[in-house]
Amino acid sequence: MNLTDDGKPQVTAQPTAHKCEKCGSPMVIRQGRRGPFLACTGYPKCKNALDVDTNGNPVKPIDTGVVCDKCNKPMVVKKGPRGPFLSCSGYPSCRNAKPLPEELKEKVKALMPAAAKKPELEVEVKQTCPQCGGPMKLRSGRGGSYFLGCAKYPKCKGTSELSEELLEQVSRIAQAG
Repeated sequence: MNLTDDGKPQVTAQPTAHKCEKCGSPMVIRQGRRGPFLACTGYPKCKNALDVDTNGNPVKPIDTGVVCDKCNKPMVVKKGPRGPFLSCSGYPSCRNAKPLPEELKEKVKALMPAAAKKPELEVEVKQTCPQCGGPMKLRSGRGGSYFLGCAKYPKCKGTSELSEELLEQVSRIAQAG
């Protein structure tokens, strides 16, 4: 449950017709940091969660053909902040994890497309780098802020703040888009 701008609770779970395969409780679609997922309504007793496709149906696990070194259960593909990886299907009792083998990377890429990156703003920057004298480029920072960074990054890590006119130009483009 999230809070609205008024501070009132807002229900974020959408009921579905799917049942939990572990406890039989109904499943709901919830929003997470990495997108929507199916979660069991029996939480916290049942912590079953599944990835969903664009239609809200559970995604079938990819048959990897790899078994866990520690408990001999099959390994499944999971999504993490640094991309997909192999995890033991016996989680949480077995916490074994491995990077994806090369032969599975193409198969996974077709089934789990990468998240869309937000488009970069096209702004002409005439300022030069204070460290190396090279061209500067508009970059996005944390929390939706912008700054100027050297176009030769990572060799040069020169940065500077936006000028007033550049800040106005960025805000106009951001509001229009």
